[in-house]
Amino acid sequence: MFRVWCTNRADSWFVSGVEIRHRSIGQLFPKRSLPGLYDSKPLALARGIHWCECVAHQLLEAEVPEVPSDLLPPGRIVRELR
Repeated sequence: MFRVWCTNRADSWFVSGVEIRHRSIGQLFPKRSLPGLYDSKPLALARGIHWCECVAHQLLEAEVPEVPSDLLPPGRIVRELR
């Protein structure tokens, strides 16, 4: 899910915040502003959406290296009751 905030400054608009969230993980990127000024709110909104789509695509296409087993959390811990 993307969230995009646009703000008007004098005669121009800027992207005052973008955020990428995952349904189960939550916030993947903290809210941040983007550089640039635009003539209209739709242009600023399009810029924010495009940025979010590009970052999400990079995350989906990223090659994630295998994690060595010694760095993984321990398996299920079983305790014996006496």
